Amino acid sequence: MVPEMISLSAVQFRRIAAAFVLILTVGCQGPAGLDDRNREWIGTLPGRDTDFDRRTWQDTSANVVRQLMERLPDRIESLSEHRLARNLLISVADAPHGDEGSEEFLALRVDELMRLGNVGDAAALARAARDPPRDEASAQREIEAELLTGNVEMACIDLRALAARSSTRWVEDGLVLCKARAGEPGAMPPPDTDKLGALARIGGAPLPSNPPSGDPIGTRIAYRVAVGNDPKVSTARRLEAAFAAARASALGGEAYATILRSAPVSGQAALSGKPPASGEQAASLFQAIDRSADPRRKLALAERGLLSPDGAIDGVSAAMAEPLRTVKPEPALAALAARFAAYFYAVGDLKAATPWADLAKRSGLDTAVWPYRSLLRPPGSGELAEWEKRARLDPGRRERIVAILSAFGIVPPERFSEATDQASFEPSQNDVEEIDKAAAQRHVGETTLRALAIFGGRGPAGANPQTLHRVLEALDRVNLHDEARVLAFEAITATVLVRTSPPKGEVDASIMSASPRR
Repeated sequence: MVPEMISLSAVQFRRIAAAFVLILTVGCQGPAGLDDRNREWIGTLPGRDTDFDRRTWQDTSANVVRQLMERLPDRIESLSEHRLARNLLISVADAPHGDEGSEEFLALRVDELMRLGNVGDAAALARAARDPPRDEASAQREIEAELLTGNVEMACIDLRALAARSSTRWVEDGLVLCKARAGEPGAMPPPDTDKLGALARIGGAPLPSNPPSGDPIGTRIAYRVAVGNDPKVSTARRLEAAFAAARASALGGEAYATILRSAPVSGQAALSGKPPASGEQAASLFQAIDRSADPRRKLALAERGLLSPDGAIDGVSAAMAEPLRTVKPEPALAALAARFAAYFYAVGDLKAATPWADLAKRSGLDTAVWPYRSLLRPPGSGELAEWEKRARLDPGRRERIVAILSAFGIVPPERFSEATDQASFEPSQNDVEEIDKAAAQRHVGETTLRALAIFGGRGPAGANPQTLHRVLEALDRVNLHDEARVLAFEAITATVLVRTSPPKGEVDASIMSASPRR
């Protein structure tokens, strides 16, 4: 058989295997008829792993889904919002009404994952399709995702298949590189790998600093993730690429911490009291936190990296939490307990936050952590008024906290209405009305897409109190309780934390310095 026929057979084998695995996965979620199987949205994780089940798009039209997916932001800085978007995009579900099984929605989901920087998820979702993409753009996008994840062999299989029907320069360069890699006679790879972008990986070269201008993906975040994870790339380039990816939450805390821990740095950047503004500064700050044996200094250093310059919780924030896990919540550290708990709540780690929050409560020093705890355990009568007295928040920040808590029924609705009846809604009254309607109809997927579109790239930190209240309330109403609360944790942190420049470089916040409970 000629190479092209061999490659096409390999592609079909790959698709059959992927489909078989997918059938087994979906089969665990319950029986489905033939029509359901034909209208099923391919995914890489079932509902037990994403909180989105087969009914995500129930009673929602394909046209609405299409319009909303096209409104999704190209970059999501917020850690919790990024996670919400990722889980929705990779989940297994029945297709919305009006989807006739075309490749359009799979392509839209893969596109968005690539734009957000979730290159591994994009590659896995594309591989899970039963058939190779028919259009050249989707096929090229899948190959790009495979290369950025380091799966060169699979990328070459797809490149050989695509070359049978496409003769673009990108495909031709990739095919020659694949043939040279396989040792085929006469294959002469392009001489300048710096202009090849992800194709450079086929020849074993490190990724160039920047993808070529003809790069098929719409943003550079996915490429930054790949450069940051490429051991063949120089340390300086890896640090800057990984920093950019972490600021976009395309690199999570654990993955980014691994890069920061191994970076050779001078340590001088850790002396700055501001949030890190570069990869080197982030590595220096992280290693200073990691080396410190004093829990107080460890926490104070970590708090410098808790909020981004835009006031968001992102992948950098999560990475700075990793060294804090070595500190145990002991009675001797009761004075720091609320701050430790608040940090872990902010990055969405309830398991790590809970023992610190319990220690703070037992010690009567839980002012800083009370808003977080109240979202998990309904407070008693009078607790809110008592907390407000101790926290001493200014009216604007108090209004935001009231907006957040009232979304979950913790604050009486009339209290929120009194605080906001003269305010205008952003981004538009229509958007807020539509998310209310979707939530009332229990349209889980539509509600989530509308929430993502309303929050935009900055997440809950950038929303005004009214919008924040309505979006959180809508997500909670469609049973995305955990997701809504983690978004609320981010919003609380951005609300109460005030950056100052105290003498020892610690982060000050009004509720963190409040008096103990009497």
